[in-house]
Amino acid sequence: MAASLAADDPTLAPPLDQVFSSLQRDYTDQHIHAAVTKLLQTPLTVSSKFHETVLKLSRSATDEPFVVTTNFDLIFERAKKRIPYWSYGTTP
Repeated sequence: MAASLAADDPTLAPPLDQVFSSLQRDYTDQHIHAAVTKLLQTPLTVSSKFHETVLKLSRSATDEPFVVTTNFDLIFERAKKRIPYWSYGTTP
């Protein structure tokens, strides 16, 4: 892992699941979960202009926005109020 950081070469980096497993062993699940949650929180004052553009460009056959993403942010929900969304294991 240190070699990939020193070389600034992402192709040398280990898979993320290995990184998280190592971190969890060293710092516990609770600490890692709290740190990741904090890092992935969407700032209150973030601009949604790029997300609005994606929604305008991504239309379904019924002219509704349709985006499939693995984003962790909630900026699409800010860009278009009441936008339907699905996440693994849930429905809107």
